[in-house]
Amino acid sequence: MARRVDRLFRIIQLLRRGRVVTAEDIAGELEVSVRTVYRDIDHLSTSGVPVQGEKGVGFRLLKGFELPPLNFEAEELRALVLGARMVATSADDALASAARRALERIDAQLDTVGRAIVDDVSLYVPAIFVPAAERALVAELRGALEARCKVLLDYRDQSGAPTSRRVRPLGLFFIRGRWYLGAWCEMRSDFRTFQLGRIAGMHALEELVEPETPDVRAFMAHQAASAPRRPPLAGAVSPAACASPSAGSTPACFPASVAPSPTIDRAGDLN
Repeated sequence: MARRVDRLFRIIQLLRRGRVVTAEDIAGELEVSVRTVYRDIDHLSTSGVPVQGEKGVGFRLLKGFELPPLNFEAEELRALVLGARMVATSADDALASAARRALERIDAQLDTVGRAIVDDVSLYVPAIFVPAAERALVAELRGALEARCKVLLDYRDQSGAPTSRRVRPLGLFFIRGRWYLGAWCEMRSDFRTFQLGRIAGMHALEELVEPETPDVRAFMAHQAASAPRRPPLAGAVSPAACASPSAGSTPACFPASVAPSPTIDRAGDLN
């Protein structure tokens, strides 16, 4: 279930369409109960949002109510639109839907100039075919990462041989049109990269990842350090920068250092 603050915002968005919207329609859109919708409507009303209507009939916003506009620079808006379009074409269904909702939320709070910029963004991402099973795995592994639980993988190596691996998930990476799981493999006692297209099945375990497990920064530093030596790519980041990111930042070296390196593929061969 969505957080209440997110539900309240989405209810306002639905009511801003100008027509009467029933509680049943809102409940169906938000995937909550009608009773929850009534509680949220009451909360909006007591918070000063001019909701008009009654139970059993429907609700709408009185004219003149506007959310405060967001102030973005033009390039910031273009970056947000491009990023959301990338997520919508390659991530799991829940993230793709969230990306579309985020754009709607941003658009709803922009002024006229900002909306014109968003409508005029000519940056597009071609549809990337990611099999439905792989998208579903992205969603399951995201859940495991958020819960910090270990995962049991049924995997096929490069030769097609089946194997079972108990791993500690560290991060998901989308590289060259494919999703990969970066993890600590308990059997190898080392970092390993697993291509989601080769995962035949997975099971999230109740056992949590130990606090002393190397984190995703250590994984990315390891990938950068083990990449074949070659002339640096434009904009590439050194392994040292990956190993020592600035406070609160996420290392940027992983995508630059592995593309177009074969290291990521070889790491998933379970050697």
